[in-house]
Amino acid sequence: MNRHHDPTDRLDPAAVADLAELEAALAGEATDARWAALVVAVRDEAPAPATGFARALDDRVAAGFPRARPAWLRLPARAMLPALAVACSLLVGGVVVGTGALDGTGSTPDQTGGDAAMSAPSSGEASSGASGGAASSAETAPAPPTAGAASQRDLAGRGPAPAAVPPAAPGSPPLGSAPGPVAREVERTATLGGAPGPVARKVERTATLGLTTDAKGLQDAANGLVRATQDLGGVVASSQVDSTPSGGDATFVLRIPTARVDDALKRFAELAGVARLSEGAQDITGSFVSAQDRLSDARAERKALLAALGKASTPRSIASLRARIRGNRTEIARLEGDLRGLRRRADFTRVDVSVRARGAAEDPDAGSAWGPGDAARDALRVLEVLAGVALVAGAVLLPLALLGWGAALAGRGLRRRRREAALGGG
Repeated sequence: MNRHHDPTDRLDPAAVADLAELEAALAGEATDARWAALVVAVRDEAPAPATGFARALDDRVAAGFPRARPAWLRLPARAMLPALAVACSLLVGGVVVGTGALDGTGSTPDQTGGDAAMSAPSSGEASSGASGGAASSAETAPAPPTAGAASQRDLAGRGPAPAAVPPAAPGSPPLGSAPGPVAREVERTATLGGAPGPVARKVERTATLGLTTDAKGLQDAANGLVRATQDLGGVVASSQVDSTPSGGDATFVLRIPTARVDDALKRFAELAGVARLSEGAQDITGSFVSAQDRLSDARAERKALLAALGKASTPRSIASLRARIRGNRTEIARLEGDLRGLRRRADFTRVDVSVRARGAAEDPDAGSAWGPGDAARDALRVLEVLAGVALVAGAVLLPLALLGWGAALAGRGLRRRRREAALGGG
């Protein structure tokens, strides 16, 4: 049962007594001269409203406080035409600017940096292959399919960074300091159940890394990639280095143990500036379990065929069983190869690395600040946009102006005819 408590129960009794005397003084029943004097002094010093204000307030009370019409509704229709024209111009200008932003051909920093770093030329004007350790190592493995659960991490970097890892985006941990989102996904899915038997989850990882450096650091970055891959137990599936006096490109396809991919990406990022990094993961547990089941069935069939061959007595049945055993042996070899390929895809991560070396001529913004030339280009662009907005606004407003002019002429003629008719009748 809830009980109502008076707030004055928590006050000091002396304060409660003072409040009671103050209320009595306000009601004109003061027993203490001090409170009565205080009430009189406050009432004498209270400001009185002006006579005009009091009369206006009484009139509004008597009228029920009517709402005044907005100022723009009290304006004549002719006075609103300029405002309407300005509003139409702003609307058309916004549509033009928005359309230009959506359909523009300008490229974003990711496209100019990341995509350019991913491209590798096929010209043979320079030596191919990474000398001094960048040798190609042949490895036959099926190309991984498109990652089902992919995460993108774009790290903007410009110029060489031989001594420190380029900073990551705000709010994200530094590269290699902690497992990335794909690594955490791999660890999470590795503990899930659902596969028949004691088979653990099999997850295939992929990574694509784009690095940028200067013309002199291209060969050092290529050699560093090969050394880091070999130190971590990986292999260089393929490599190509094309260097020119003004820059060059290098591309690598690496196979790195999945457990050490994060360490590899951290070491790669220390070799040059990181322009782009993307990682992907795909669960291949279903394919792995299916291949295991088919291999178990083939081996069981082989045992049954061998047992039947031991019991066969006629030459025809023996020949038929031997033919079936040969086909079964081929099937077992094929399934074992498929299983090895799936296991290799889960145990080794494919890392595609591209290194782009840019010379001073290729990077006009490197080491240069915003100057008068940039200001002139920006000013010209602003004038082009304003001219386009004015053209579109004129295309919209010109028909309206013509219609208004025609209406004004028609109204003037009508008034003249009425005036003449009135004068003639008089």
